[in-house]
Amino acid sequence: MKDMLQDIGEKNFRRTHMYDSLKDDSKKALYPNSMSLTRLSTLLRLFNIKARNGWIDKNFTEFLELLPQMLPKVIHCQPVIIR
Repeated sequence: MKDMLQDIGEKNFRRTHMYDSLKDDSKKALYPNSMSLTRLSTLLRLFNIKARNGWIDKNFTEFLELLPQMLPKVIHCQPVIIR
């Protein structure tokens, strides 16, 4: 495995992993029985709101931390880490 990583390069390996993660999130419903929202579409909408309104990272992070408190307990929110 180590040799394979060296051959393709760590940077390309990370890109592949990110692509696979985004592809998976594009197919996963935001919550059970969600007909129109996927994890990826929701994330993109949130970042669009952030950009259009000029929110700084701190404001956006505080908003994301507030969301689980606002949503029904049935929905289990997992933090999303973007690097």
